[in-house]
Amino acid sequence: RIIIGWMSNWDYALKLPTAPWRGALTAPRELRLIRNRNGIRLAADPVRELDQLKGERLAHEQNIELRDSRRISSDRPLPNLIDLEMHINWENGGSEDWALEFRNADGESLTFDFQVSLNQLTVDRSGASVGIESTPDFMREISAPLDLGGLQAMGIRILKDSSSIELFLDDGRSLLTLNYFTDQPLDQLEISPRGSEHPLTIASLDIFELSGTWE
Repeated sequence: RIIIGWMSNWDYALKLPTAPWRGALTAPRELRLIRNRNGIRLAADPVRELDQLKGERLAHEQNIELRDSRRISSDRPLPNLIDLEMHINWENGGSEDWALEFRNADGESLTFDFQVSLNQLTVDRSGASVGIESTPDFMREISAPLDLGGLQAMGIRILKDSSSIELFLDDGRSLLTLNYFTDQPLDQLEISPRGSEHPLTIASLDIFELSGTWE
């Protein structure tokens, strides 16, 4: 089963700072049923055909431990369209809380806080709200549950466009989609451990440039 969602929110859909249209559709997603400790649940992943849009691999990391913040792909700016896949684990007592931040040299930023210790993901897009910063429903913090069922590892896939991001967590068991608006591209990526003396372990990380489908 394939689904394509509407990528907006009725609370602020008419206030988006875009023209000549407002809103967009998500990447196509393949639905499937999975079984976990809570019973049967619905999961979703990007359709396999999206792999055909992958171009140059921009970054590759494997088996690294972070004790401090680290910029990924620091040799050049990231393009607007990227496909990021990473696997984090804390099986050996490593940090289970971390932040992933897209930002630029002008101070604009979009921050994802993965708080596994609280079973929660929070998003701060107040630094990526040009033209809509006076809309409270857009500016509020976004949160989503992270229920890993006791697992000590997580897979993350991120599809990033010029004004939208789609997250697929834990093999499609948790999803989060949002819009953001900046004056300049968010062309830097930084990953930081949070609130622990133990390092954050990145088993693997790959970033690919994506080709656009709009002409």
